[in-house]
Amino acid sequence: MLRRYRHWLILVPTAGFTLALAAAIGYHEVERASKGPVFELAAQCIRTNEVAKQHLGVVSGFGIAVNGGVTENSDGTGHAQIEFGVHGSAASGRVFVYAQLDDWHWHLTGGTLTVGGHRYPMNLDDPWVVAPRRPYLLLRCAQPSSDTPSPRR
Repeated sequence: MLRRYRHWLILVPTAGFTLALAAAIGYHEVERASKGPVFELAAQCIRTNEVAKQHLGVVSGFGIAVNGGVTENSDGTGHAQIEFGVHGSAASGRVFVYAQLDDWHWHLTGGTLTVGGHRYPMNLDDPWVVAPRRPYLLLRCAQPSSDTPSPRR
């Protein structure tokens, strides 16, 4: 009897492994694609934000899903309003971030951190952050003004 079904002993585990691998790769790709330039900018600026440090501790990661809308117009303008989870060494919470696209450059216009049912406005005023995955790219957290310091090198 075992001889008659021995090909199933190889086929079923191989198919199960292949299915699990395909699901993991698909999940990773969807997660990567859903986190665009606004999320990347917000994540870097939140890591350096004093309000986030005070209520979350050291920011150690972000949630899987990013909710909200991003609009990019053909003339280099647009806006975004996104929401995502953030995890710190002391607590976890949700962040609502507002951003604006001017001349093809995103900058954050405001944000709110929610931790334990309490809302804290975030002044995302650190004007420059170096993107870790792209060391040549400087991200603007805040709208530049006449007193905005030049990029740190």
